[in-house]
Amino acid sequence: MVSPLTLTIHRTGLMNHTKYDAERQIASIDGGALWKNVYSDLEPYGVTAPGGRTATVGVGGFTLGGGNNFYSGKVEFACDNVVNYEVVLANGDIVEANSEQNQDLWKALKGGSSNFGMVTRFDMQAFEANDIYGGLVTHPLSATDEVIAAFSNFVDNIENYQGGSCFSFWSWVVGSDQTVINSALHDTTGAIAAPAYAEYAEIEPRIQSSLRLASQLNMTVELEFQKGFQNVWLAITVKDDPTILHLRAAQRLHLSILFDHGVAQGGNVLGMDRQAGNCVLFQVFMVFTGASLEPEARRRMVAYRETVKGQSVRTGTDVEFEYLNYADKTQTPLETYGEDNIAFMRAVAAKYDPQQILRARMSGGFKLP
Repeated sequence: MVSPLTLTIHRTGLMNHTKYDAERQIASIDGGALWKNVYSDLEPYGVTAPGGRTATVGVGGFTLGGGNNFYSGKVEFACDNVVNYEVVLANGDIVEANSEQNQDLWKALKGGSSNFGMVTRFDMQAFEANDIYGGLVTHPLSATDEVIAAFSNFVDNIENYQGGSCFSFWSWVVGSDQTVINSALHDTTGAIAAPAYAEYAEIEPRIQSSLRLASQLNMTVELEFQKGFQNVWLAITVKDDPTILHLRAAQRLHLSILFDHGVAQGGNVLGMDRQAGNCVLFQVFMVFTGASLEPEARRRMVAYRETVKGQSVRTGTDVEFEYLNYADKTQTPLETYGEDNIAFMRAVAAKYDPQQILRARMSGGFKLP
């Protein structure tokens, strides 16, 4: 006999719709949806939700892992905007988790991955959204100093200009003769050439630019990885310090500030409130063709991560937190959330899945230590 949980897992790929309640401004999103589905369904209403920055990112894993997004400076992680989860528990029961019902489960699902139940619906706070002004700006490797300075200053200014988003990545592609720096700049207010991006605008030479006014869906399509490749990602977090950013500028720097307002929205289990000051999510990744290359790619990326992690510890710029959505299977991001949050998640898992069925039998996600 197939268990209810197994049936739910098999059907989630067909659960890819979004319903919008205009009166409450709530987007009810099926657990199997991709963010391109969500943005497309919400566009006719003139609203959006804080979701993935590439179109084919899945709603479930992204949101259960936190969910850094274009609007993070203003509304924080995607998980902080979930007002209710519909959850299938390991015993087959279907429950709601929100600020009034199963509040502990509601909080644990905000960053706790797939340890507590199978989420079949995410009810998210939506908001009115204009077109975003942004795109990709490409500079030569020689502009490294200027890009890092612009990035670091942008991070330090995010509290004053919360509508902005940026990340820069140093990229070399097979067949090219140089490493280039791509900066993804996205102003969610729609302002053209806002002062917050002035330093980026002054960097010369500029190889190319796709800056434009377009929808969030349009922007996420541009940031898609080319299909048909494998990849290995690893996550590190550092303090916003230009010195350590120089040491790590071979890969990708993602803007992040510590989200102080998450507590007012019910809290989450990420543990970022333990940190003081602005931080940068640093993603190390390698994209390649052929699954046979994955072991070697992972070996090199793990070695690289260990080297730069050691440098950040020695320079006092290290931050314990590892962003789950960028973490590799060789990492244990849940263990970086802090002892109190780990203990809380264990208690919630024991309450809603006492036989540890999800942790032992359900593949995917990161499991509690």
